[in-house]
Amino acid sequence: MNGWDEGDPSWHLNLQADPDARVRLAGQPARHVRARQAGGEERERMWQMWLAVDPKLDAYAALRSTSTPVVILEPRDPPS
Repeated sequence: MNGWDEGDPSWHLNLQADPDARVRLAGQPARHVRARQAGGEERERMWQMWLAVDPKLDAYAALRSTSTPVVILEPRDPPS
């Protein structure tokens, strides 16, 4: 998150430029996903889920004047 500094983090800029990506979770094969930014009620719901994991997120996010991006990774078919 750029140390919670201003501006979009590089990972977010990269996903905006090319939303097709691969993720690998521990002990699982890589998965092809498409990224999209959450907004409105969906963003708030996802943010609350992250707060359950790390209650300090609101304090970190308060260091920024811009909204912290919340990105959804949806499964997609692998490229042909």
